[in-house]
Amino acid sequence: MNLDKNIPIPNKMKIKYPLAEMEIGDSFLIESTDKKKKNSIQSNIKSLSYRYRPKEFTTRNVPEGIRIWRTL
Repeated sequence: MNLDKNIPIPNKMKIKYPLAEMEIGDSFLIESTDKKKKNSIQSNIKSLSYRYRPKEFTTRNVPEGIRIWRTL
């Protein structure tokens, strides 16, 4: 058996939202009219935002779905 060193541990979460690339004032839309899905997405975005500190994000329901803004 071979012993490997310095192999990074992969992230458990696959992030499909462009949070890391966003600048202050940028936003993106997630199209969803299903209320349960919208609540789930908003919760996931808020928990993901902790990963990107000191960046901050806010989410709002809009007629087309959910819009996520980078605020800091």
